[in-house]
This record gives sequence, C-alpha cells and structure tokens, in this order.
Amino acid sequence: MVLLALILVPLQTGFEEVLFRGFLLQLVGKITQKGIYLIAVNGILFGALHLMNPEIDKLGPFAMGYYVASGIFTSFIAVMDNGLELSWGFHLANNLFGIIIVTNDWQVIQTEALFIDVSEPVLGWDMYVTMFLFYPLMILVFWLVYRWKNWNKVLLQGK
Repeated sequence: MVLLALILVPLQTGFEEVLFRGFLLQLVGKITQKGIYLIAVNGILFGALHLMNPEIDKLGPFAMGYYVASGIFTSFIAVMDNGLELSWGFHLANNLFGIIIVTNDWQVIQTEALFIDVSEPVLGWDMYVTMFLFYPLMILVFWLVYRWKNWNKVLLQGK
C-alpha cells in the first residue's frame, strides 16, 4: 500500500496543483494581477472541489473552512514563491499522512493506514491549530528560508 501511495498520490496532488495553482491562477490572473484576489478565488475554488467529500457530511459545513484555508495557504505559497513546488510538496505530504499514517472510515480515501481513528467524527481543535497556527508558522519559515520579498507588490499591486 505504501508503494502504491508513493506512486499514485504524487500524480493526484500534482494534477490538483497544476490545475489550481497553475492553470486557474493564470486564468484568474488574466482578469486581475493582484495576488490577494488570485489567492482568495483559488482557495474558494479549491474548497468547492472538495464540497462532495464525505467529510463535509460528517463534520458539517464548517469543515469547508479547512479546505478553503488549505487552498488559500497553498495558493499563497505558490504566488509568493512563483512556482508549484512548495504547494505540491505540502499537498503531497498532507495527503500521504492521511493515507499512510492515520485514516478513518468516514473520509474520502480509506486505507489500511498505520493508525485507524475509530472515534466519532468531530470538528476538533486540530483543524483550528492547523489553520491558525501551523499555516502561519509555515509561511514564516518559508519567508525566512526563501527570502520572499515585495509582499506589497505581489499581493496588492500585482506583478
């Protein structure tokens, strides 16, 4: 299963990243060059793609916030880094974790992961920690490592 996941998940996440952070960012960029609009629209579209996932049924509409926030985060790092590598890598790591390490019987991809969560579905603190602590910390790390500059120009004025 690990070998299969290591082969197929990069293809799945790569397709989503090329579609959303590649093609759709450029398409929306024809309308507006302002990164903040590109990021917001892309995050909402990424969330909408996951609207039919069973997690939304089990956790309620607030679970969409996680998908939209993840779309905004990956769009932000793609725009700031001017490439897909970071967003693809993050997306890949996120999906592999849910496939190989921890899974449950109510999410969209169910596997024989190392750990099976058998608890009742609940919108827990972990989603909030991810969205409001982990994502900003990752942006800080990426900013320091990749020395992102011209935030104002990229996000507000356009390229």
